[in-house]
Formats: sequence, structure tokens, C-alpha cells
Amino acid sequence: MARPFAEIEVRRLLPGGHAFIGALSEGQSVAAAVKAGQAAAGDFDVAANLMALIEARIVVGLRESA
Repeated sequence: MARPFAEIEVRRLLPGGHAFIGALSEGQSVAAAVKAGQAAAGDFDVAANLMALIEARIVVGLRESA
């Protein structure tokens, strides 16, 4: 991927954030991603991790499963 005109922003993930984002990027549901985050870190904070995604403009939409 090339970013010739965009700035790169680096952020530190919150506890369990890597597992949480990884599960979402694999197409898993939010519930499954939360379980992955909780399994990775006992102090996983769902609200803080979701807010981090929103603040970083990573979330582009939500859809309800069938």
C-alpha cells in the first residue's frame, strides 16, 4: 500500500486490542472479537477499545448479521 500524500499515525493499542482488532479484521462478529480481547487480556475494556477504533477513524460502518 502506498501513502504518498497521507500522514501515518502511530497509536499504542490498549490491553487486548491486538486480539480484538485481529478478530474484527478476520470478519468475526463484535461479540467474538470481545471474547478474543478478553481472552488476551484480563483487563480488556470493551468501551475503550471501541472508542479507540472510532477516534482513529478505523470503523467505517456496522452491519447486522442475518
